[in-house]
Amino acid sequence: MIVKKLLLCFVLVFCISCAMTNRIKARQLAEGYLQQRYTQEMKYRFTWRILAESSNYHVIFSPKNNPKIFFEVTIFSNLSEPREYMRYDGRYFVPDDYLITLFCLNLKKDLSSKIQEIWDGSISCLVAVDYQPFELNEHMELREMELYIEYEIFIYTKLLISKIDKEKEAANMLAIFKMINDSGYNPLIISFRYKINWNNNIYFRFENWHELTLSNIIEAMKQKMRREMSTN
Repeated sequence: MIVKKLLLCFVLVFCISCAMTNRIKARQLAEGYLQQRYTQEMKYRFTWRILAESSNYHVIFSPKNNPKIFFEVTIFSNLSEPREYMRYDGRYFVPDDYLITLFCLNLKKDLSSKIQEIWDGSISCLVAVDYQPFELNEHMELREMELYIEYEIFIYTKLLISKIDKEKEAANMLAIFKMINDSGYNPLIISFRYKINWNNNIYFRFENWHELTLSNIIEAMKQKMRREMSTN
C-alpha cells in the first residue's frame, strides 16, 4: 500500500512538472513570436489551457505602455513554433489577436456615444472578430485595418421583448444602420439583443442591413419573435 502511494505521488509530481515545463515553453515561444512581429514591448500576464491533452496553450499579454489591454497568443498543443496559418477559405491569419483587440476597442469607442444619441435607455455595444488577418500591422489606423477585417457589431439592450414597441425599436435599428453607414463602417452583421426574461435573450441579426427598410425590420422581428417565444 505504501509503495502504491509513493508511486502515485511520483506520477503526480512528474505530471505537474511536465505541465509546468510545457507552460514555460509555450510562454517562451509566444514571447519570441511577439518580439519578431511587433516593435513595442509586451508584458507577460499568464497562461491558461483546458485540461485536455490536445488543447492549445493561450498565453496572455498586455502592451507594456497600455496594461489595461489583454490579448493572447495561441500556441498549439505540440508546442510548435507559432506562425501564420491558412483558414478554410484560403485567407492567412496569425496566432495572436493583439491588433484585432485594438480594432474592436477603438471601433467600440467611436460608435458607443453615437449609439447613445439614437437610443434611449441603457445600451452598450460590442465588436467581435474571429481571426486576425495576416495583412494587419501595428502602424495601421482603424480605417485601414477595417479593409481586411470581417467583424460583427452587437448592440445590447436591457429591454424585455414582450414590452417593446416594435415600430419604435425598428426605427432605432434603422437609424443605427444609417449612422454606421454614414460613419464609413461596413460590418458583415449587425445584431441586437433583447431580453425574453431574466435568463434568456433574443437576437435579431441582420446581414443585409444596408438594404433594409422599416417594414423589413419589423417583419423580421415578428418572425424571429414567433420562433423564439414558442420555445421559451
